[in-house]
Amino acid sequence: MNTQNVSIHTRENAGTGFMVPVGAVFYDTAGRACVWKVEPGKMVTQKTTVTTAELSGEKINVLHGLEPGDNIITAGASFLKEGQKVKFLN
Repeated sequence: MNTQNVSIHTRENAGTGFMVPVGAVFYDTAGRACVWKVEPGKMVTQKTTVTTAELSGEKINVLHGLEPGDNIITAGASFLKEGQKVKFLN
């Protein structure tokens, strides 16, 4: 299995949902908005369906699908697949 280098972002709470970089959100083949979560101990991708709202500059509000403390991939989402091993760039 190839390892992909990724940028990880811990979301900012926007009061109602979380503001995440636009590049963190991708759409699956069914047209659902998704993000890749990464559990630090396992360092593998997990596709998570999210509900989004308005854009604000370079960020988008995610209303449902994320919890406090989740780590998400913010770049290269279209190059990843479920269960892929990743490592932090920073």
